[in-house]
Amino acid sequence: EKLGNKTSYGFIVGRTTSGKSFLSGQMKNILGYEVISMVELTDSVKKSMGDDDNPYEGEVPIAKVEAAVLKQIETTKATTIKPKFVFDGYTHAKYDDFWAFT
Repeated sequence: EKLGNKTSYGFIVGRTTSGKSFLSGQMKNILGYEVISMVELTDSVKKSMGDDDNPYEGEVPIAKVEAAVLKQIETTKATTIKPKFVFDGYTHAKYDDFWAFT
């Protein structure tokens, strides 16, 4: 990347309750990674698709989650030298779809 401003990415994947969020938190606290929690981003997008009176109850389109991820990355990259990100899980229907996105 330009002038050595390299971006690092990590991916934590595994079964439910396997410790993904714990390990992501440790990477944040010890190594300085920014956690991209796919569950939290999906919940945030879902909340933005409805309101207090009529919360959205349907499936969240993966394209909207991907857009939220990209926005988080770009916001951090604009203010951080050599940013580091770790993905806490993935919300794509298939594992291969997640890798196609990244």
